[in-house]
Amino acid sequence: MPKNIDELIKEIVSTCKTQEDFKVKTDKGIINKSVYLALGVNVSSNKELLGMWISQNEGAKFWLNVLTDLKNRGLDEIFIACVDGLTGLPKAIETVYPHAKVQLCIVHKIRQSLSCVSWKERKILAADLKEIRTVLFLPEFLA
Repeated sequence: MPKNIDELIKEIVSTCKTQEDFKVKTDKGIINKSVYLALGVNVSSNKELLGMWISQNEGAKFWLNVLTDLKNRGLDEIFIACVDGLTGLPKAIETVYPHAKVQLCIVHKIRQSLSCVSWKERKILAADLKEIRTVLFLPEFLA
């Protein structure tokens, strides 16, 4: 049994990664579904699992419903939403949380950057981007 929310989140995420898509029997046959998680970091820097949703596919409409659900359950404000680049997701966030700042996840920014260079140069660029990413989180940089 997990002792705190960080351990619980790690357990849930590792379980979900092993079962990213799972088959579900319905009256229309067998379909693939996924579990989607919303994780938050509160003002005390603690991670919180905001919810889990099961859906056959992910899209802006799905996330608009998720965000509306979170709002209805008492999540009044989001300061920063870190997203994966799904088309329509920033608009869905803006609709429910108009003051939220939306930014592309660092991993997705790196992938996007690497897609713009030749295979031959990717390893070099990836190493440089990793170094930049590491420097951004050093205490002296944040001071």
